[in-house]
Amino acid sequence: MGISAALCANAARKGRFTHCLKGHTASETHGGTEMSAGERAKAKAEQIVGKTVRTAAHAMHKETLAAKGAALEARGKMRGTKEQAKGSFKR
Repeated sequence: MGISAALCANAARKGRFTHCLKGHTASETHGGTEMSAGERAKAKAEQIVGKTVRTAAHAMHKETLAAKGAALEARGKMRGTKEQAKGSFKR
């Protein structure tokens, strides 16, 4: 990333400009908030799907499928934790 792109990203991230000198918007620069919101939504969706799969598999006595659901849920929790950590460094 060049100096002008870094300045552009920093200005947009700090909310100083809606557009930089090159015409980029805040969502087009690296580190925009839209990416984090999408990743957080993906993490929450993985948690919900994993919990649903695990619960349904337990009800049907399918332990292998229950383990897969638990793994999916854990992956969603870890993704959510990662996004929270990234968010804390941005502020």
